[in-house]
Amino acid sequence: MNRLQTGACPIITLRRGVVEPAADEELIHYPEGLGRNPFKLPGRLVADVLANRHVLDGMALHGTYNPLMAAMARVLRRAGMPYVFIPHDPYVPELRHHHRWRKLAYWHLFEKRLIEGARAVHLLDESHESWLRGLGCRVEVGVIPNGCEPAMLEEVPSDARVPGASEDLRILYFGRMDRNHKGLDLLLAGFAGALAREPELMARVILVMTGNDWTDRGVLESQAAALGL
Repeated sequence: MNRLQTGACPIITLRRGVVEPAADEELIHYPEGLGRNPFKLPGRLVADVLANRHVLDGMALHGTYNPLMAAMARVLRRAGMPYVFIPHDPYVPELRHHHRWRKLAYWHLFEKRLIEGARAVHLLDESHESWLRGLGCRVEVGVIPNGCEPAMLEEVPSDARVPGASEDLRILYFGRMDRNHKGLDLLLAGFAGALAREPELMARVILVMTGNDWTDRGVLESQAAALGL
């Protein structure tokens, strides 16, 4: 959107430190401390949204069970500004049952109201809609999968490793160390199972896992050690 029209889709960020944005990004930065109340937005941000100082036509809110998104949705309803909600995760039982009672209470108090107040919900796959409907949500949905921009392939260096061209094989996981959402415990168990069936692969197949720690790295390392990986 920003490539079509500069400034068409600015990004509001609350992070204390912000890296230099890409050429086609416009960041609106509110670095104030948020305090202990998980629902408290920076006062300056609330005032700016209510006054529409940034001349926005709408907003996209990202992430499930996020108190800041619930708070922002409440502010947007006060301002009369439409928003699209992008949960990223499907509302499947396996994810809803992690911290089950906390999520159940949050759903009825905040999450369902956030969804029902959205102009639309952006899903990543058609199969995610049935779970949303099963929870009683009738909001309009659209499906756009995640992906990469084809232009990024032009930035791959000419001396990059060609998959499958070397004797050893490297399998890369790149993302946050969040075993519940990313299924990393299943990845490790599956990798260990594959090596158990084909022991000769142990010397030539490497699983590389890299990304920021969401408190699960230690558990994953212990699991890998227990599996002999």
